[in-house]
Amino acid sequence: MDAAVAALEATVAADDVADAAVEATTATLSAELAAALASLPASAYLSATPA
Repeated sequence: MDAAVAALEATVAADDVADAAVEATTATLSAELAAALASLPASAYLSATPA
């Protein structure tokens, strides 16, 4: 039983690491998107707006 608990704890720890990586990637992509949008001229927004 101890081995099963240890395996489950290792799985949870690995999942926590993966979740942290996803959060970091999401933050990076959000920042990159915000920077890209900020660099566009206002006319780019207007031309992409549906009628």
